[in-house]
Amino acid sequence: MDKKKDHGHDVRFERKRHEPGKKTVFGKEYKAGKKSLKIVIKDLVNHPSCREFIATKLCRYLITDRPTKEMITPIIKAWEKSDGHLPEVHKAAIKVAFEYNDKFQKFQNPENWWLQVINMSGAKYAYPIPEKKMDKFELGSLTIQELREPDRLLEDIGYHPYKSKQPNGYSDLSSDWLSTELIIRRLMYAKKAFRTYKTMDQLDLKIHEKIIQTNFDNPDKILKIVSKAKSNEEKHMILFNLPEVLRA
Repeated sequence: MDKKKDHGHDVRFERKRHEPGKKTVFGKEYKAGKKSLKIVIKDLVNHPSCREFIATKLCRYLITDRPTKEMITPIIKAWEKSDGHLPEVHKAAIKVAFEYNDKFQKFQNPENWWLQVINMSGAKYAYPIPEKKMDKFELGSLTIQELREPDRLLEDIGYHPYKSKQPNGYSDLSSDWLSTELIIRRLMYAKKAFRTYKTMDQLDLKIHEKIIQTNFDNPDKILKIVSKAKSNEEKHMILFNLPEVLRA
């Protein structure tokens, strides 16, 4: 990792749009000019409220809509110990998620659900597009050919990668993804996944038995439910919309 460079795009200082003079943030005064911008950002990310805010968001995303103090504390400690090194912070968050896995099953947002469908079914070439290509997209421009399929698909299931409302982006709350319309769309796209992204394995009548045996702790229960379907296409729709898949 190149420590001389900032992560992501650097902040541009546009003097014509900048409010002149000194600034006071959280009771601390900062000098006028662009040099103070990086200082105030550094102070904000090192503020205790920032650590708590990020830890809470990670727990809300991975575990439950209402994270507890016991959940977020180990993540905050990992942040403090590593001086905010994100891999260590994320490791702590994943560890906490596993510890609470038996008590909470988070309802997955549309993108996570779609990735789960792809990974479980074996259609890994369908999506995602390589990160470098996704990052080249410029807001307001037309999407290139390779991006049109995931662009259209994610918009249909309610999670367009470039149209989340700012500044907070898409909601992490389960209630915002539990509408009848969005659930129906997941049924439709589970069917589409089978029709469009078939692999040789998916032509096998026992493909769903293989998926279930590989991915579930209670395969007999899941097999009993899915076996009632009349076709592999129906099995796909049922399997990937069971509570055990919608919640993780």
